Amino acid sequence: APDAFESLIGLRPTAEVLRILEPMDTELTRRMAAELRASPGFAGVAQLVRDLSDHGHDADVLAECRRLLVAGGDIKRAYETALHLGGEGSLFALLMNRVTLQPGEAGYLEPGIVYAHIEGTCLELTLNRERADISDAFAFWQEQKAGFTRLLPAHRDDDSELFVTSDDRFTLLVAHLSSPDEGGVGLRGRTPTRVLFTAGTATIHDPDGRRETLVQAEFAFL
Repeated sequence: APDAFESLIGLRPTAEVLRILEPMDTELTRRMAAELRASPGFAGVAQLVRDLSDHGHDADVLAECRRLLVAGGDIKRAYETALHLGGEGSLFALLMNRVTLQPGEAGYLEPGIVYAHIEGTCLELTLNRERADISDAFAFWQEQKAGFTRLLPAHRDDDSELFVTSDDRFTLLVAHLSSPDEGGVGLRGRTPTRVLFTAGTATIHDPDGRRETLVQAEFAFL
């Protein structure tokens, strides 16, 4: 994230969703809470998301969000986020985690996780992930709980930062190049590696002497 970045990522746990829904005095949220108590767990929350996909803007729910927010009863920024989003899709904020990445932070989304960006700027890299229709996605959520990992630099020096997941399944190197860097910057991390240039022009060369010059928005696969 080059600047502060806000997103809804992944589904909240059952207990947290119930804490959010139970103070709300509306027909919809009472029904949602009853359904989740009858079918708790990740699959139950995923089913509520599926039900909400057919439900549009609800003025009563947003009014309750406003009342509880003013009363100081917000829970994990759920009511604030729903009001911030406003119309269509705002109710998903009651069921999804709001995540903030500060400048210089990175995150790793496991395949299948549901997310929706709210505001700010980020660079998103998608790796070999096939798009499925929405019915397949809901089936996937009910079978496997996907996760989000916040990444802080595992290595940092003057010209690069290396982000690595604890299980080493994903690495991200952010390199900062400038014309005085006569020796260039070494690309740390495992291979194979995808390299994306976000600004300017740079030349990649390997120990065998092969060279390739790329410009902004071009990829290299090493």
